[in-house]
Amino acid sequence: MRKKICVYIAVLVFLVGLSPATQVFADSASLYISPGSVSRQVGSSFTVSVGVNSGGNPINAIEATVNIPSFLSITGTGTGGSLCTIWVKQPTISGSSISFKCGIPGDTTASGNLMSISLKGLYPGTGNATITSHRIFAGDSQNVTGGTSGGAFTITAPPPAKTASPSVSSSTHPSQDTWYKNNNPAFSWNKGSGISGFSYVFDQNIGTVPNTSANTQSTGVDFSDKDDGAWYLHIRAKGTNGWSNTTHFKVQIDTTNPTDLSIVVDPKGQLGKIPVISFNAVDAASGIDHYEVRMDQEAFVKTASPYTPSKISSGEHTFTVRAYDKAGNMIEDSTKLTVKEVPVPSITSPKDNAIFKLAQNLSIEGTAEAGSLVNLYLDGKIVAKEIKVSEGGTWKYVHDKFIMPGSHSMHAVGVRGGIESVASVKVNFKVDPSAIEVLGIVIPSLFAFLGGGIVIGILILIIFWLLFVWRRGLRKMQERNRKRKEMLEKEVIKDFTEAQKRVREDVHKVFELNKPTVKQEHALEDNLDNEMKKAEKNILAKIEDEEE
Repeated sequence: MRKKICVYIAVLVFLVGLSPATQVFADSASLYISPGSVSRQVGSSFTVSVGVNSGGNPINAIEATVNIPSFLSITGTGTGGSLCTIWVKQPTISGSSISFKCGIPGDTTASGNLMSISLKGLYPGTGNATITSHRIFAGDSQNVTGGTSGGAFTITAPPPAKTASPSVSSSTHPSQDTWYKNNNPAFSWNKGSGISGFSYVFDQNIGTVPNTSANTQSTGVDFSDKDDGAWYLHIRAKGTNGWSNTTHFKVQIDTTNPTDLSIVVDPKGQLGKIPVISFNAVDAASGIDHYEVRMDQEAFVKTASPYTPSKISSGEHTFTVRAYDKAGNMIEDSTKLTVKEVPVPSITSPKDNAIFKLAQNLSIEGTAEAGSLVNLYLDGKIVAKEIKVSEGGTWKYVHDKFIMPGSHSMHAVGVRGGIESVASVKVNFKVDPSAIEVLGIVIPSLFAFLGGGIVIGILILIIFWLLFVWRRGLRKMQERNRKRKEMLEKEVIKDFTEAQKRVREDVHKVFELNKPTVKQEHALEDNLDNEMKKAEKNILAKIEDEEE
């Protein structure tokens, strides 16, 4: 192993310092350029390779110079995939030459590429690429250099520029992929320098090539009353360098409405559920593009078959179907159907023309068929869906969303089995930001209509009316108390009179017995005291009755 390394180092030193007079021991390995022949136009780029044929010798070192003709430009070199893995001198470009020195560790008897050269044609010319100053070594510094094989290169001038094909456009049929119901196509095209005329054909064949006889010098042509189908304008230009290639421009024409529009409703007869509507039409030229459906006088909606409306009300309805082809032609037909009646709900509260304060919740109540549902609409927009109706046939909803000041309306729609009733009678109401509440009653603002003075006057009248009612009630109460007082006074006088009478009778009895004894005097005092207490008790009892 040490012997081989020493030999390899000796060969490399020999490559660097050996004089041309060194003895040659073998002459069987050769260098070559591949491919051996190349023909290109000015401006073209291509790549050639420099390779070695070992001739069966165990080669291990190579040096050479590759000479390129001057009408070629060397644009680069490469060593990818080279038999050499050690480069004493990388490929070096100097003018029109490339030189290199490289080694192969361990020797090889294989043949293959050593480097690649990228070239570009500068101007027309013919010449050979050659390999000079080349040497190939094998084994223990044995010179096995043989011959070389160069490359023949030809660079030619490019052919004269071909006449450019005209660029076509259409103001009536601008897109070649779109169908139009205009059967009068118009075309225009450009006219380049040196163009003396044009040859064109307008037919329904995709690949027609006009002849070489010019039939116009203008830059446009119009056609009229063409049949439905795909048409092609084929046009070529004549210039100083001959005829151009053909430009093909396609236009698609469809002026006929679709036909055979059929509409089928399922289920048939009087409907108890939302119907399914199927439809179909035929268009021979461009084909059906889409369908549109309308219920009654609503807006048409773009849809496909079959179509199921999101909602439907009871009663008779008309469904109109339109079929459009890809050119915009249309056919229309209608069908009628009847949906079973759903009872119409009613709104019982609030009453029509009710007034609400700003930001006041709306408590809405009504009646409907028991077990059904109710949809509630405010100003034509649904605000509550599927409000449940009680077994008693009543429903209620509280709307707590903000409502703008001004006049509004609401209505209800009954729903059963997906079918809606007709709308209930509208209830109008107003949200008044200046409304006030007096004694639980909402009083609207009259400023906008009557002016502030009248409103103030009305408020003053209300205050005076309340004062009048209060004073009248007070007078009635005072009169009632006066009469009760007079009656009470009469009762007191009566009681005292009776008590006085009984006391007199007792005194008279005592004095009939002449002078009363002390015992009799005390008895008389006690009797007088008892009579006064009875009278006082009766008076207090009557006062308490009056107070109650």
